Amino acid sequence: TLPGYTHTYAQYTIRVPDRESFVKRLNKMEIPTACHYPVTLDQQAAVLGTFRNAGELTNAYRAANEVISLPMHPWLTHEDVKQIADGVKIALSESLCCKGV
Repeated sequence: TLPGYTHTYAQYTIRVPDRESFVKRLNKMEIPTACHYPVTLDQQAAVLGTFRNAGELTNAYRAANEVISLPMHPWLTHEDVKQIADGVKIALSESLCCKGV
């Protein structure tokens, strides 16, 4: 951030292998999430069919299936941030535990 300006801190996006179960775990702990990019650009209705020979978009498809955004805004208190961080740790450990990793 440039001097005299402040960052908007609008999104804090992470990738998780099993987004659906991870989000459910966070929701049980009352930690909201958002999925701002659920599909890749070539799958957006406005441009569907206009991409010619886009090639393999493996990483883009994978990211679209795995990314979620955590709460991020200037009004989060230190306690809020701690609750979110602890919730992410718990949800990740439960995900790994249940998959036998």
